[in-house]
Amino acid sequence: MFGTAKPWMALHDKGPGVVRIQEQLDALGIDVGKNDGLFDEATAQAVMCFQELYHLKVDGIFGTRTQNKLNIVIDIMEDYDARGKFAIRPITGIQGRIVDISEAHPPPRLARPNRFVGPEAVNRVVLHQTGILIGNTPKRVGRINTHLYVPRKGPAYLVNTARMFIRHAQALSVDSLGIEVEGNFADVHGRFWKPGGGPHTLTQDQKNNLDAIGVWLDNFFASRPWTVYGHRQSSENRAGDPGPEIWGWAHAWEEMYDPCGLKPQESFGTGQAIPDSW
Repeated sequence: MFGTAKPWMALHDKGPGVVRIQEQLDALGIDVGKNDGLFDEATAQAVMCFQELYHLKVDGIFGTRTQNKLNIVIDIMEDYDARGKFAIRPITGIQGRIVDISEAHPPPRLARPNRFVGPEAVNRVVLHQTGILIGNTPKRVGRINTHLYVPRKGPAYLVNTARMFIRHAQALSVDSLGIEVEGNFADVHGRFWKPGGGPHTLTQDQKNNLDAIGVWLDNFFASRPWTVYGHRQSSENRAGDPGPEIWGWAHAWEEMYDPCGLKPQESFGTGQAIPDSW
């Protein structure tokens, strides 16, 4: 660890304690500006960013609760780096099908740690296929650039908090949750991405976990409307993403959960509509 800073540090404070705060936040990928020991506006914004992510009071004051939470997160991150092991928490009510590891690894490379979306603003879900085999080792899963990940074996993972903005689907990244399903699945023409291995079909674990994710999404959105999209709808380079087999779960969720809906004819940027055959 970097050390323990004194409690109740705030705007205009300075000294070694501030340097330690800046170093810890910087290690988590949160932009603090300069690590110069000055608790300036950039440092206060970084503290608020951390508080928002970990559900603390967002006031920009580095108090005891913020300090304790930051120390815990740094400990988890160092344990992850040193031993490659997750500190995992099953999500209650989903029969162990989804495991929350959102606080057990550094932010993924396509995340913007200084930007968060309030849960009430999230209204879209984007389905992806990985196109390759990733597995479920900690370092690989921790680098998934979506919110949920469905490997071919074992439980699904809540990899990143729903509040984190991740660039996972071009223009569809805004106000959306990304779900990555492991495998190289057929596109609209029945073709597969050659470098990706396979071809693959959904395993029974993946089918069970997608069912569980439907329950999780229904709980997350409660009575708020939500729409499911495919990655191809935002990128011309993702024509087979997620593929008809995975897209079948979008139809299932639409039938099972009100007010879940689909807008298959919509496209964003260079994206394309969902084929009728899906």
